[in-house]
Amino acid sequence: MDEWISVKNRFPKDEVHVLLYDKDEGICVGYVRNNYWQHHPIGSYASDACLFHVTYWIPLPDPPRDIDQFDYSEKAIGEKLLQILKRNYMRLPEIPEDIK
Repeated sequence: MDEWISVKNRFPKDEVHVLLYDKDEGICVGYVRNNYWQHHPIGSYASDACLFHVTYWIPLPDPPRDIDQFDYSEKAIGEKLLQILKRNYMRLPEIPEDIK
């Protein structure tokens, strides 16, 4: 598994979803748009929310192989994402000491 990448070193490409650590929200899925971190709460109809204290991020795993049979409803996407995270990140990378 990759290591957490500090935002001091680099940002992900715009609008590419990643797993991130925000000092207020903890670990969540989000993306960068125009140098601002955003996240869309899974299973919610709320609009994207800005995050202001992101310190680290890590790429998400590849999508499931059975993607053509994938249910694209928001609830199903949230459930599938949780399955993927549990399967691929049973033990999430350690959060660096300087952000705890």
